[in-house]
Amino acid sequence: MIAHGFIVNGAKVYISSRSADVCDKVAKELTKLGPGECFSIPADLQSLDEVKRLVAELSKRESSKEKKHHSSRCDRTTAMQSQS
Repeated sequence: MIAHGFIVNGAKVYISSRSADVCDKVAKELTKLGPGECFSIPADLQSLDEVKRLVAELSKRESSKEKKHHSSRCDRTTAMQSQS
């Protein structure tokens, strides 16, 4: 699982699933692996309203500065992997 790799390396990770119980359980299990943390935001991503709700929830939890930092770091990592 991709989230596992990020969490064991100290990242903050958000996961989503239609099943709130499963999503919450997995987030707790992943957080135990630390030092990173995993947060559950249950949503049915087949529904546009649910996608909008997920985006709104993420926006409440993270500043735009943090999102830009993580996005740019991911872009650099992807670029470096492409060159290998």
